[in-house]
Amino acid sequence: MLRLITFISLFLVESVGIYADDSYMTRDFIAQIKSVDEFVQRFNGKELHPDIVTDSTDNNESNLWSLFDYGMLGSDGAEKMDFEMIKGFISTVLSDGIQMRLNSEKVVAMAELSATVLDFSVDLSMCLQQQMIDTQRIRWAIVGVEGLFSSGIFNLDEYNVISPIQHEINFMALEDIFSLNSQDIFGYRGNQNKLDELSVFLTLARVGMVKIKDIAKVVIHCNEVPGYSFRIEECVRRGNNSGWLITGLEKLN
Repeated sequence: MLRLITFISLFLVESVGIYADDSYMTRDFIAQIKSVDEFVQRFNGKELHPDIVTDSTDNNESNLWSLFDYGMLGSDGAEKMDFEMIKGFISTVLSDGIQMRLNSEKVVAMAELSATVLDFSVDLSMCLQQQMIDTQRIRWAIVGVEGLFSSGIFNLDEYNVISPIQHEINFMALEDIFSLNSQDIFGYRGNQNKLDELSVFLTLARVGMVKIKDIAKVVIHCNEVPGYSFRIEECVRRGNNSGWLITGLEKLN
């Protein structure tokens, strides 16, 4: 336990970015978690943080501690980590032998992006998930979009009227609705018909009405550890606690 406390203290001191000389740069680069795949390797114990002694009895525990963003500890205005929660989380991972898999249905990526939709600037959240195409191929797939309907581009509360006697003239007014009033077409749907935000988004993209301007951030949400939910994102900074790290942990009811 003393070794573990010393290991954590080392990260807390070095995460502020104070260095004696440039000899730290090489070690920091090696320590940095440079990709999500590398994070998975460390989470699963296939790769250890370079500062961990490989023959230590608590190296797996220390390795999991090193995956947390220590920049969140005690910073003014920042969320503080619950050490007891982290200890319980790590204990569950080790005792249950949890192995993280990116292609699990319990892992999703949320991309925060800005886009132009129908000539309007909107901020969207796109949900992606890894899926098996067949027994050998894995892909990321778009499984959800949030922010399109709340952007105000569409009025989803209005229901427009088609005259009750339109059947007498073979619904001839439909031609004008589609040619002159297409911007309000959602208002002509039935009361019971719900709109799928992802389907609308993909349809608009299909006809060239969506332009992605910038992807600001990607956050991976993981629910593979029983009783816990955590997120990882890239922390770009100097120090040996950088790269893709756990930036949030919640205990599930």
